[in-house]
Amino acid sequence: VMQLLPPRPLKSSVAGPSNSLIKVGFPARQPAGRPELCFSAGSSVPEMVSSSAFICPQCQAHHLEIPTECPLCSLKLLAASDLTKTYHHLFPLPLFTEARTQAGAACAACGEPLPLTATGGGTAGAALSLGFRCPSCAASFCAPCDELLHDSLHACPRCQLADSHGFEAPATDGPPAFESAAPVAG
Repeated sequence: VMQLLPPRPLKSSVAGPSNSLIKVGFPARQPAGRPELCFSAGSSVPEMVSSSAFICPQCQAHHLEIPTECPLCSLKLLAASDLTKTYHHLFPLPLFTEARTQAGAACAACGEPLPLTATGGGTAGAALSLGFRCPSCAASFCAPCDELLHDSLHACPRCQLADSHGFEAPATDGPPAFESAAPVAG
């Protein structure tokens, strides 16, 4: 829906949109040892603690937990896993379009047959399968897989497969086929 709406006008007091970067540090964890002065989350006063601590990569201050902001150098400290949890909000998976394909087509994720719809428009009595098509790779997915991809995984498996192997994703419906190197005895 947001792609169809025109952008909001800028306020006259604002010269224009600006991009800004946020400096982030990924502290290393130091195992428990002798007592150290450590900052707890949200505190600007260190306390003596003997548990493990995270070390600020910029000023070497010790922190009990992350994510936090270092009170000495104002560097935002977080784990790489915290950053990856926000990645899908920056680059959301585009909405899939509802598409009708040939009868008997399978979902590109789970391999289940796509549900049949009423008769097709051109041929009398021709049934079509109803799925949701990825705009990038044109693979079709069933409704439950479409929901899973958009709500939880935030990625199209066919597009990810193409990206990881450096080739263009096949536009065929159904789960990816893997060939065996060993001959099949029959």
